Amino acid sequence: MFKNTTLFCCVTLLSAHGLAAETEQPTRLYFGGSLGWSHLEPQPDDDAPYNVSDKNGFTFRLHGGYLFTPKLSGELSFASLGTTGIAKDSDPDKTITDISYYATSAAVLYRLWDYDHPYNLFAKGELSTFSTDSSGEDIPINNDNTLLLGFGLGASYRLNRQFNLRADFDSYSADAKSLTLGIEWQPGRRTVPADTDQDGVIDELDHCPDSQPGVTVDSMGCEIAKDSDGDGVSDVIDQCPATPADLKVDSTGCALDSDQDGYPDYQDQCPHSTAGAKVNDKGCEADKDSDADGVADSIDFCPDTPAGLAVNLNGCELDDDVDGVVNRLDQCPDTPVEQSVNDIGCPLTFEQTIQQKIAIIEPSNIQFASNSAELTDDARRELLVLVSIMNRYDNINIDINAYTDDVGREKYNLTLSQKRADGVKGYLVEQGIAAERLTATGYGEASPVADNATVEGRSLNRRVEFIVKGIN
Repeated sequence: MFKNTTLFCCVTLLSAHGLAAETEQPTRLYFGGSLGWSHLEPQPDDDAPYNVSDKNGFTFRLHGGYLFTPKLSGELSFASLGTTGIAKDSDPDKTITDISYYATSAAVLYRLWDYDHPYNLFAKGELSTFSTDSSGEDIPINNDNTLLLGFGLGASYRLNRQFNLRADFDSYSADAKSLTLGIEWQPGRRTVPADTDQDGVIDELDHCPDSQPGVTVDSMGCEIAKDSDGDGVSDVIDQCPATPADLKVDSTGCALDSDQDGYPDYQDQCPHSTAGAKVNDKGCEADKDSDADGVADSIDFCPDTPAGLAVNLNGCELDDDVDGVVNRLDQCPDTPVEQSVNDIGCPLTFEQTIQQKIAIIEPSNIQFASNSAELTDDARRELLVLVSIMNRYDNINIDINAYTDDVGREKYNLTLSQKRADGVKGYLVEQGIAAERLTATGYGEASPVADNATVEGRSLNRRVEFIVKGIN
């Protein structure tokens, strides 16, 4: 019987140890062994009176447990509770029979504090089965091979991160009780270096062990000066961490407010208001009229109007014909509404109007492959604007004038510019524009619009211009 019980316990503990090697949380398992004393009072099943000797014996105990929570665990244990002697009172020879007790138990254990606490108290309820071995006469013992409900109490003291000193008192039944002291081991635990400020850098390597919670640190544990809005002021001290890009800021990371009126310069329409003056929501003094036009700065859309000029309710010079040219500069003050005008307020001719529309095509955007008349894809897309205009105004004719920079021989550049002008014309014809409406001319290096001595200048000189010439 003892051999079978021992084999069962060994298999149980080895299985638990295998689980420890595979579990994702190996520190939930623990194992222990202990030595101590037992008190045994056999209770034979028959009615004959018996005399018990050596009630107190030596015991050893093995256990393994699993932590369901830091306080609650389940345990399996095996205990050899020692040997006691028993003899029948009716036996004239008083022959003593030795009876050895063994207990295999499953218990639920609850601790007063978490398992990792330096010291602990616990209680347990356990379900046990006894087995006995007898020497000499086979005496039937009550509770042999019977499931019994018992209880236990104990205390533990943590020696280090892996080992506890543990004391147990177990009351298995009226037959058997034990008191043991031993060592408990929790496998898989390792010493974790301290990280006082919880920044991910252990104290041993942390040059800044008092970093504020949540800050980003470098490999030495020191805060990285994060600057979310790129204004040159670390977020830690930036009182305005969302300042728009490229604004000048003060030492607190906030946009400059030169006149200290509460409106930062980039929003202040009057950034030089008198100190202490009351301002409106535009940052302007409520009653100030800087240009003396009778319209307060707070509502003046043209605060720098020359003195003595008549203005409208917005503080801007009058433009009676609403052509975008103020009366003071308008040489044609009665232009019809919606008539396109030039910079002196006079109506544009039809040719000038179309030329103004074509002007949205940037001449230097009409590019070709190097030393070639082959249009780039971008140039083809740009020319579709001209196709649209010529389709809408189908009575206009266009001169296509191509130019080069002064790199290379003049004759070669003249020939190349002609080929490029012809290439543009060919593409427009492919898009449905009649060839007779187009005149292509190459001018080579003539009429530069920028300095050929610079890269930028040469790029501007390599261009194609479109000039409205005649109406059918």
